[in-house]
Amino acid sequence: MAGNSLTISGSFNATVDTTNTVAGQTYAGSASDQVVGSASGSISDDYNESVTCTIDAVIESTTNVRLPDSYKAGYTTIGTEPVAADLMRLFYIKVSDVLGNSANTVIVSLGGPASYTGLAELSKGEGICLPLSCKYEHIRIEAKYHTVDTDEITVTISLAKEV
Repeated sequence: MAGNSLTISGSFNATVDTTNTVAGQTYAGSASDQVVGSASGSISDDYNESVTCTIDAVIESTTNVRLPDSYKAGYTTIGTEPVAADLMRLFYIKVSDVLGNSANTVIVSLGGPASYTGLAELSKGEGICLPLSCKYEHIRIEAKYHTVDTDEITVTISLAKEV
């Protein structure tokens, strides 16, 4: 029997502004960037179905901390949440809601508490999906702003453990 298959895919398309003004009239336009262009790709692998979950949580930490330490009490989980040492194969995060300060973002990083690499800063509606091979405790997030019940940012996170 084959293992459970996980496919992660992504793409990009770079465009340049080709807006022109002729005789006082502006003509909006864009074209594919001839240097960067566009591309897509995917990766497929097996995953451990016994440790997969989706989490909906308010991020209350404004300092770079590991995932479970950043959630406000009362978050919801569907499935089995990983433990710190579990190697993750999939990490997905999307900012689903912002209460209060509309400039609030979530900053996503990988690494330990003393040394980490920033990956993305996400606003409402934005998300990323990453194929990983790192410990759950090394996935780190923080909210740019947080004031209880005033400035809050809600995320949806999906995780899958390596086989």
